[in-house]
Amino acid sequence: MDVRRTGENVLTQEDSGVRLFLLVCCVACGLAVVIPFAWLLLQPLAITPWEAALAMEGVRFNAGLPLYEDAHATHLYGPLLTIALAFVFKVAGFSLIAARSVFSLAGVGLALLLAAIVCRRKGAAWVFVGTLIFLALNWRTNFIFFSTQPDCVAALLAIVALLLWIERNEGWWRLPAALALFLCAMLFKQTSAAFALIPVAHVLIWQRPFNLRTLMASLAPAAFLATALCVIALGWPQLFLGIVLAPAAITVHYHQFFSMLIYVLATFPILFLSLFMLLDPARTISRRERWIVSANIVLIPVSVWTTIKSGGGLNSLLFGYLAMMALVISQLNRLLLNHEGPSRLKMFRIVAVLIALLCSIFFQFEKSLSILFLQLGDDRQQAAIELTRRLGPGVISPQDTTIAFRANGYIGRSLFLELDRHAEHGEWPSTLPEGMKRELAEARYVLEVRSYVPTPMFERELVADRFRPLPISELNDSAYVVWVRNDR
Repeated sequence: MDVRRTGENVLTQEDSGVRLFLLVCCVACGLAVVIPFAWLLLQPLAITPWEAALAMEGVRFNAGLPLYEDAHATHLYGPLLTIALAFVFKVAGFSLIAARSVFSLAGVGLALLLAAIVCRRKGAAWVFVGTLIFLALNWRTNFIFFSTQPDCVAALLAIVALLLWIERNEGWWRLPAALALFLCAMLFKQTSAAFALIPVAHVLIWQRPFNLRTLMASLAPAAFLATALCVIALGWPQLFLGIVLAPAAITVHYHQFFSMLIYVLATFPILFLSLFMLLDPARTISRRERWIVSANIVLIPVSVWTTIKSGGGLNSLLFGYLAMMALVISQLNRLLLNHEGPSRLKMFRIVAVLIALLCSIFFQFEKSLSILFLQLGDDRQQAAIELTRRLGPGVISPQDTTIAFRANGYIGRSLFLELDRHAEHGEWPSTLPEGMKRELAEARYVLEVRSYVPTPMFERELVADRFRPLPISELNDSAYVVWVRNDR
């Protein structure tokens, strides 16, 4: 009989139930990965208004224009996101598809790395299915794996940093490399600094007897990041304002914390089955499982906290979901193989685990499906670009700054970044920021891009600044409206 080792269990080729489980997971999660992958990576339009704004920050960097200054609102992510986008555009030219593709590679790499860690010694089939399961978390995180947002890149860097930290005694270079990668992760997305707290949680939970020296050593990554922020605050105050103080000013709705935490846990039923297997008193929790538990202890509450901030989205739950799914996959072999009794009971158990897993992944399927097909603008974008080019200099498009850039090379202010930067307690101001008003005052034409994100203050300012809609036949019934001053 052909036998394959799966860690602490044995999986035989005759176990058709487990093979069926892997096959169904492969098909379901594979389709859940391929469909959005194909749609998003071939979508020439910006997926969200912020994707267009983020891309133009990379263009500004390549053009040598200042980023973190009072006169210009930069995004609230870390500065390495801008540099990464700038590098992509320097190599491939200005292309949202190219940027999405590069960041998607980081998302796939993140899923593959986690699957390789969790499914070590279980065989290539488990690693492959594990990768698909991690990628299928797209359906719970607004398809963050295939976007230009920095979450997956930051998570990938932070996990590699954590691995190096865990094995820091294996080589002198591992410790400085780990600290450098922790810093890079934070400079992509600030909340990834939470990964630096996992060593602390690991010591507090599992270190017996308690050792103060070990605890102090575990604080090194967090202390290093805190020191780096202090250096940034002293050396580049505007950067510190943009990546720390401005996000910190966003209102956190703490009264929603427990309801959101309950929602996250209750809609992930496979986690409780995995915890039941993990806490089996008949077995010892392995070293790898201890680190996974420590990650859950840190990342779940941090993810919930970032989600309940004003403007927070489900993509903010990514770090927590990754930790939860890592725990789940680490226990799948026990959930599927540790059973005795009649074959019908075994099959019932496997089906129950499968249903719990798929429900955990696709609980928000209907909502996520509606998000998948959102976009900024419509199929008249090329016509809008050609029209902007014919109108010449003096045309701005603050809701999609890529249009004015593609038409005339103009790098203007993003309405959405300006509103984010000048938000009050997490809420957009009711009037436009002064910088945006000045740009409107100097414009001859304004190309409005109407989308699923309403900006009533922008239209009010257009009317107040003596703009009127200009009828243009090729843009009829589209998302694009050209405004011209009444004095023209």
